[in-house]
Amino acid sequence: MGVLKKYVHQRAWLEGNITEGYGTEEVIEFYVEFILELDPIGVPKSRHEGRLSGKGTIGKKTYICTRDDYFNKAHYTVLQNSSMMEPYVTKHKDFLRSQFLEKNEAWFMRQHIDTFSDWLRKEC
Repeated sequence: MGVLKKYVHQRAWLEGNITEGYGTEEVIEFYVEFILELDPIGVPKSRHEGRLSGKGTIGKKTYICTRDDYFNKAHYTVLQNSSMMEPYVTKHKDFLRSQFLEKNEAWFMRQHIDTFSDWLRKEC
């Protein structure tokens, strides 16, 4: 009711004011959304316009995933969720830890994901 109440300018013709105001707003919304080259008068431009449309954030690195990456990730997921691979997963993680003692846990997990499939092919 608060939305409709703002259309009332004269209390003598409530329904007429509401109908006219609501209809005008619908027409304006239609034109603003469907006419792309419309330059509205009196509507301030967004200070973010042009900065956010189609551009990435500042300092963010883009990564283009190739077909091989999808295959490797899918292959790793299947291997990781197989119960038969449990000893090999543990063995590969231990192998990485013995090779790189000073690295942190996040690095080990990334390296494990990236190299597990190749290591398993050589191991078996």
